[in-house]
Amino acid sequence: MKIRRLGLILFSLAILSTTVVCQQSKRDEGIDLYRQDKFSEAAAMLEQAVATDKSDSQAWLYLGAAYVHLNQAKDAKKAFGKSRARQAADRPKYDKKLTILSKPNAKFYSNSNVYGTVEKVMIAIEFRADGTIGIVFPFRNEHTKQESNALDAAKRITFTPAMQNGKPITVVTAIEYAFSQI
Repeated sequence: MKIRRLGLILFSLAILSTTVVCQQSKRDEGIDLYRQDKFSEAAAMLEQAVATDKSDSQAWLYLGAAYVHLNQAKDAKKAFGKSRARQAADRPKYDKKLTILSKPNAKFYSNSNVYGTVEKVMIAIEFRADGTIGIVFPFRNEHTKQESNALDAAKRITFTPAMQNGKPITVVTAIEYAFSQI
C-alpha cells in the first residue's frame, strides 16, 4: 500500500513539474517573440502562459508591453496591473542585468496647498537592446496630474542594456516615480 501511495505521489509531482516547465517555456518563447518584434505571436503565447499561471509577473509584464505595441491600451493596462514585476523574486536572471545610468527627475506639478502628500506614477518601460527607450506606458497610478511629467522624464533615462548569451537584449520593466509635497 505504501509503495502504491509513493508511486501516486511521484506521478503527481512529475505531472506538476511538466506543467510548470511547459508554462515557463511558453513564457520564455513569448518573451523571445516579443524581442523579435513579433508582438501578435508574443501576445498569443503569453496569454497561454498567464492562463496556466496567473501569478507569473514576467509573463504579465511582457504581455502588457505586447498589447501596447498592438494598440490595445485597455488590455495593456490590465496586464501591467496584474504584474508584480517590481518584486525582486520575480526578476529574471541575465548574464548582465540592465543598468540605469541616469534617471532624470520629473517635475512636480502642483496647484494645491496641501503639504505632506505623496503621488506615485508607475510606468512600464521598454529598454531596447540598441540602448534606446521603446514604449513608456503608465499604469497603476494614484494621481494622473504627474503622469505627463513622469513619462517625459522616463523617456530621458539612459542605460546599458541587459546581456544574455553575450548579446544585448530588450527588457521590459516597471519603474515608479514618486512626487511629494513637503
